[in-house]
Amino acid sequence: MLNAHSKADFSRQTFVQWFSTCWLATVASLTGFCWTMTRPDSHPVVFAASVSWGVNLVVAAVMRDVLLRMDPRRFGYAVWEREGQVYRNAGVAAFRSLLRHTPLGWLNPLVRLAAGRPDLDHLAREMVYAEGTHWIAGALTLILAIGYFVCGHATIAGCFAVLALPLHAYPVMLQRWNRGRVLRAMRRRQARATASQAADQGAGNSK
Repeated sequence: MLNAHSKADFSRQTFVQWFSTCWLATVASLTGFCWTMTRPDSHPVVFAASVSWGVNLVVAAVMRDVLLRMDPRRFGYAVWEREGQVYRNAGVAAFRSLLRHTPLGWLNPLVRLAAGRPDLDHLAREMVYAEGTHWIAGALTLILAIGYFVCGHATIAGCFAVLALPLHAYPVMLQRWNRGRVLRAMRRRQARATASQAADQGAGNSK
């Protein structure tokens, strides 16, 4: 979800792409839910996909301000994921390519670095927001899966669990991979700035 500040970061074309994709996905989700809510076992995939999108949309809207206020530097990485090899082995690069070459990538253009948006700190915060949204929505989706399984709707539960992989697990891995790269770039930039400042101070003291 976007606020007025976010819209200012958009070109007109990007905003139209984002709005159109979200609008179509939401309409499809509402249509699918209304069609299947009285008989979800007859169309479990449609029902689970519709509910999953709705959960993601609500979480994205409710949690945006909270997640954007979090400092990206507070979220460390385990030793095994720092260089991102584990994510490359999991196929995250292919998932990223899918997003870059299909309208699915229009759903959150703020997690891509554009020429008009060179602020790495802002980009890292958007990535924290995207990752946090998928963590929360994914957890809620799995709770729904467990609930439906306990109530005897194993097929619906399975659909929720399977859909959580492309809808939440891979987006989380992608954002963690990308955010690690952005944080490393921020550290390099800070190191260069510190070195330049030290050099300037040394030159001033020698005069």
